[in-house]
This record gives sequence, C-alpha cells and structure tokens, in this order.
Amino acid sequence: AERLERRAESLARLHHPNIVPLLGVARDGDTLLLVSAEGEGRPLHMRLAQSGSRLPAEEVAAIGEQVCAALQYGHTRGVVHGALGMATIALGDGGTVQLSEYAVALTVQPEVQAEPSADLYRLGATLYEALTGHPPLPNSDPRTAPTPLEGVLLRCVADDPRERYDSPEELAQ
Repeated sequence: AERLERRAESLARLHHPNIVPLLGVARDGDTLLLVSAEGEGRPLHMRLAQSGSRLPAEEVAAIGEQVCAALQYGHTRGVVHGALGMATIALGDGGTVQLSEYAVALTVQPEVQAEPSADLYRLGATLYEALTGHPPLPNSDPRTAPTPLEGVLLRCVADDPRERYDSPEELAQ
C-alpha cells in the first residue's frame, strides 16, 4: 500500500499540457483516493465513431506527436502510463491531445510495474487502428507497409522487441 501511495504521489507531480493532472492523493483507512482534473475533449474512440472508424494520416500523426510528448515527459520522470488506449487519449476542439487515467494502472494491478515499452506498443497499436480502421495483424512487416506512417506504427508493435522504438522521443522523430 505504501508503494502504491508513492507511485500515486509521483503521478500528482506530473504537470504537462498533454496530461490530465492528478490533483491529489488521500488515504481513507485502507483506501487510496485519487482526485483527477477533468480532461479536455472527447476520447479517441468517440472521434473514430464520428468519422467512420478511420482518421486521416495527418491527424493520426499530430495525435501521435502530442502523446509522445506526454509519454516522454512521464517516462523521464519514472512514470509509465500503463493503460494507454482509445479511451485514455482525449482530443480537444483546438487539436490539443491529453492523456487521461494514468492512475488506472495503479488501481488495476498495483503490484505490477508497467514498462515504458508497453506504452509505445499500445500507442502504436491504437494509432494504427485509428489510421486503418482495424488493429495491426500479427507478424506484419513494417518494411512492406502501404504508407510510411503505417510502417512507423507497425514498428511499434513489431514481434521482435529489439526492432521497436526505444523511446517516445525516437518514435516522434
């Protein structure tokens, strides 16, 4: 419980324009209470439903850049999102992207320490689906992807972890 509280406190110290802030951490007996701000915009899955299940490559790339900025900020401070997906990427009206629910990883499996590489894998899979309308297929080769962006996203989910990007910063380049 003490380890979980320390992890929650590190989340509360994250201040980045692309991260929905955790406002506070409190304890009520054995229960850890996490208070989060309300994020801007709507979850990515709602945007996809509105657009017919696919987004233009330019929009997917812009979303990816902002999510990478948030992940890089968190990773360099020892914080991994751990629950990245369609519901945790919020799209604002002005094109701003925010990551929400960093605390979900704490509450779902507090004993498991998520790895930064898992965030990149899930980001690649999520954005690939936003771009193509379907999840990436197993054993897809990024070198044979129909578009450069698909190749970049397939590299995130490569079967061999050594072929994947090392950091959000590398992916954003």
